[in-house]
Amino acid sequence: SGGRPEAMFDLHSDWSWDRETDLLHTQHPDIKQTNKYRQTVPVIPTLKPWLEQLDGYYISRQRKSIRKGVTLEYGKLPIEDIHKSFNRAAIKAGLFKEVPSASDPSVMVKRSTISPISIRKTVGTELAKRGVPDLDIDTFQGHLNQTTSGKSYIIYKPEYLSKCVNALEDFWKDMLVHTDVHLRCYLVTNAKNSNIIGLPKTATK
Repeated sequence: SGGRPEAMFDLHSDWSWDRETDLLHTQHPDIKQTNKYRQTVPVIPTLKPWLEQLDGYYISRQRKSIRKGVTLEYGKLPIEDIHKSFNRAAIKAGLFKEVPSASDPSVMVKRSTISPISIRKTVGTELAKRGVPDLDIDTFQGHLNQTTSGKSYIIYKPEYLSKCVNALEDFWKDMLVHTDVHLRCYLVTNAKNSNIIGLPKTATK
């Protein structure tokens, strides 16, 4: 959705996706908005199959419940800090640089060159590159709230942020040159450590 990372971590199947209107609400209905506005956006077609499979937090970590050596269940828990997991994933993808270790400057260690906010910035950049108007980009990313001044109905118009939806669908089509990982909508259920639900453990391309 191009939203702020902290807003994405709160998304939950109980309230985020309105299947009737196909809108994704990033602000909990019982919590007051802050100056960092959490937007309502249309669900893009590529994202929908993933949402249909998810129950609970859309982005979560898992923890095994073990008693006397027997695994009882996996519990889906909210994300507390994603930076370590994100750093490992970025390094695995080759998005890193080598820097001196904080504990021993003579030792070089790998550090990610991107962060969770990079996804949000990339969405904004890709929308702009594809000719989406600034007003739509600002609305899509929560910089601007078009539903104020009695215009709460605007999100139900068919054309609401449609240029953003079309641009993001074009982006995912372009990604097929590099990978089809975004089309593999299944759940990771057997991770040994905390992970992001929905992301494949390996990519073949």
